[in-house]
Amino acid sequence: MSTLASSIGSSTALHTSCRPTKVFKGHTNWVRSVAYFPDGRRMASACGDGTVIIWDTESGRRDGKPLQHNSSVSWIAISPGGRRIASGIDGGLVVWDVLTREVFHELKGGPVRHLAYSPDGRWIATVTRNIERVVRLWDADTGRPGREPLKCDGGGICTPFSQHITQTA
Repeated sequence: MSTLASSIGSSTALHTSCRPTKVFKGHTNWVRSVAYFPDGRRMASACGDGTVIIWDTESGRRDGKPLQHNSSVSWIAISPGGRRIASGIDGGLVVWDVLTREVFHELKGGPVRHLAYSPDGRWIATVTRNIERVVRLWDADTGRPGREPLKCDGGGICTPFSQHITQTA
């Protein structure tokens, strides 16, 4: 038995312990992204069917009506305060007000494949991809671009933030 297997237990025990504890039903296509709210009591899931559903994590039930998009949703992020959800779609970025379930901003900018809020909630970074990857920084309150887009040749699609970037943007 390998060191890892002996420290964890047999592969059978490992397999049986990986059963889901709760199943959330409601999407009609592949779920592409999941994000938790800061309070941990809710989460949101984004789907190829064009919906984002907010869930009560305790009951497994929907929390209000789904957020409906005109295209597939590839990625979501929840603001640090839990008030907004940003959705990456083929046409750009849609920012929703969680309480009213209405669009707060709709930003054009190519197919968003990844996005993230800055730790202070002031900025949203998006990664779009057509032929090359482009990273854009958006002001979360106004929806205006924060800096010139960065073109990337690499294969990564992550959007990490550092405190330096968020303080000087």
